[in-house]
Amino acid sequence: GEENKKNKVNYSWNEIPSLPASGIAQELTGLSGAFAGVHNEVYIIAGGIRSIKGGGESENIWSDEIYVLEKNADGNYQWNDRNKHKLPRPLAQGVGITTTEGILCIGGSDENECSSAVYLLRWNSSEQQVEIDTMPSLPRPLALMSGAKIGNSVYIAGGAGEYKECK
Repeated sequence: GEENKKNKVNYSWNEIPSLPASGIAQELTGLSGAFAGVHNEVYIIAGGIRSIKGGGESENIWSDEIYVLEKNADGNYQWNDRNKHKLPRPLAQGVGITTTEGILCIGGSDENECSSAVYLLRWNSSEQQVEIDTMPSLPRPLALMSGAKIGNSVYIAGGAGEYKECK
C-alpha cells in the first residue's frame, strides 16, 4: 500500500565503457562468471570466463585478470590501466561479496576443478593497485553458489562441489 510507495527506490541504467581487451583474448564475445564488487569507490571485476571465437567455434578461457572502473575528474567512468595485479589463479563461477574491508572472492572453479579458495581484494587508491589477501578457505570446494553479507557475517548457499557439476 502507501508504505511501499514511500519506500520506493528509483534506479537508472547508464552505459559504461566496454571492458578492455584481454591480454589472452583479443576477439572477445564476453565475460561471464566473474567476481565483482565495489571498494574505495571503484568497481572491481576479477576472474571470469572469456569466450574467444575462432573458425566457427568458441573456446572458453578462465581468467585471472582484474579490471578496475573508476570515475575521472569530469564525472565519467574509465577503466584504470595502471593496476598490474592478477588473481593468484584463474577462477570463475564463485561469489563476490562487497564488504567494508574489500571484496571477498569466494570459491569458484577453473577449467579443471572447483575451488575452496577465498581472496580479499582491496583497492589502494594511492598506489592505484588492487591488493590481494588470501583468506581462510571454504570447508570444501564450491562453485555456482549464491552469497550475501548480513551484519558482520557472510553466508553461502547452494552450489556445486564436484567439477562435473560446475562445468
